[in-house]
Amino acid sequence: MLNLKKIIESKKFYWSVAVFFIVLAVIAVTALPAYQPKKQQTLSQEDLAKLVKPAVVRIIQHATGQAIIPNFELDLKNLSIKLLPNQPSKPQVVDEYISGSGFIVNSEGYILTNAHVVSLEVVKELLLERALQQSLETTAGSNQGELKTLLENEQSLLIFAENAFNLLRTNSDFVLKGQITVLNPSEPQEHLFSLLQTGFSAEIISVNENFLADDKDLGLIKINAANLPTLELGNSEQVSVGNKIYIFGFPSTAEFNRKSPLESTLTQGVVSAIKYSQNKDFKIFQTDAKISQGSSGGPLFNENGQAVGLITFQTAQLQKFEGDNFAFAIPIYLAKGVIEKKQIPNTASSYSLHFQRGLSLFYDRGCKKAIGEFKNASLTNLDFVGNKHLENYVKQCNELIAQGKSVDNAFKAAVVFIKSIKGFTWFIILGRLILIGLGFWVFFWIIKRVKKDETEINFLQAQLQEELERKNKLLFQLEQKGVELPLPNQELHAASRRQLNIPHPHLIDFIKEAREIGLSDENIKQELKNCGWPEEEILQALNL
Repeated sequence: MLNLKKIIESKKFYWSVAVFFIVLAVIAVTALPAYQPKKQQTLSQEDLAKLVKPAVVRIIQHATGQAIIPNFELDLKNLSIKLLPNQPSKPQVVDEYISGSGFIVNSEGYILTNAHVVSLEVVKELLLERALQQSLETTAGSNQGELKTLLENEQSLLIFAENAFNLLRTNSDFVLKGQITVLNPSEPQEHLFSLLQTGFSAEIISVNENFLADDKDLGLIKINAANLPTLELGNSEQVSVGNKIYIFGFPSTAEFNRKSPLESTLTQGVVSAIKYSQNKDFKIFQTDAKISQGSSGGPLFNENGQAVGLITFQTAQLQKFEGDNFAFAIPIYLAKGVIEKKQIPNTASSYSLHFQRGLSLFYDRGCKKAIGEFKNASLTNLDFVGNKHLENYVKQCNELIAQGKSVDNAFKAAVVFIKSIKGFTWFIILGRLILIGLGFWVFFWIIKRVKKDETEINFLQAQLQEELERKNKLLFQLEQKGVELPLPNQELHAASRRQLNIPHPHLIDFIKEAREIGLSDENIKQELKNCGWPEEEILQALNL
């Protein structure tokens, strides 16, 4: 008969082995080399351009009104400026156009740009600088020597210019009105005045009018439009010197024939330095990427297409003759603070989602689905994206479909996967498949063995139950016959009888009756031992 305890212990062992091989098989499955389609880990420059460009806009501020700037004269020898109160100033008509860039951060029409692109403060600064420049040119006509000396002393010139500017600013009066327009990218017109008529009128949501003093050149405007492409805001705190960056904007130096006023320009470079702002309360990114007037407000973005900075200004006019010019950008976390304060979410637009899904399918050669995603992306907003923006990807996909190289179902995907496996990788896969097979074989063998042990356990339990019932039945029959189990030491001469090796008569009678009704000697022996009879006396009686 099987040992029940050993069977139970072996069952625990089998289950432990089964769990071990299951874990081993899972590890083998997860370690199989996954199919990696030919997909770029980072976006190409073309991909970046397609992702970012629709969110970059050209902004025009038209300032009108009048300005009264007091008459003054410059003393180049003493580096001083003198107001002429006896010569009353005449109001001058203001009709200025300020051009800049911006980028959409929310699909409901919210656009980040520079404060100096949308603030009237920059118009005042422009008018005052123009007045100072005209006076300087007039004065320098008869004082070339003094002008030469002044230009050679850059620090003195800067201090002089700042003092003159502040004096004029304090004593000037301005009555100005600004109209901000975001040009419609889909407009076929080439003339600025026509573009202003068909553009999107913008309202100022937030603008830092103190940008000249604190360098936080930030403005937030809104146009009445929906489902616009957006640019994701990245983490500017991770930017370091040497990082590759890109800039999108509308630099005036790129408009060589004025025929493409709505075509933004992509430039690239590296972060060449990180410097403090003039109040040393935040740092400014310096880059060698090309910009010019008109680039202000455009995004400085990384290789993932995330804006990490906002283009603010370029090398100062007085330093340009000294060498190469640089672009400067304020960190994007300052802009994040503005839009978060206004509770404006910066979430991925429909265009971004469709384009990036299409791009992933494109590099996986799932061309039919990729074309669908690219078309959906193009249709999100015909003004800012347009039907032709992604046609290059669609064209390449159609060529792959025509050549039978498009992977558009599970069978083709499996074929591509198999073809992508080469050399020693096959041996690795084969070894792991064998390990997986062995693991499952052991698992099912153990289940079969456990089931067999369970059958044997059930059989043993049935036998034990049957034996117990039989024993109880026999004992019941003894009781019915009136045969009682004799108890030892219940006679006067028990000790003398044992010395003479004479068995107790009641013991002999009990054994005889028990044998007659079918009890085995082993059962009789056990029952008598339970009543306290010594084993040697039981054996003596059984052997008679």
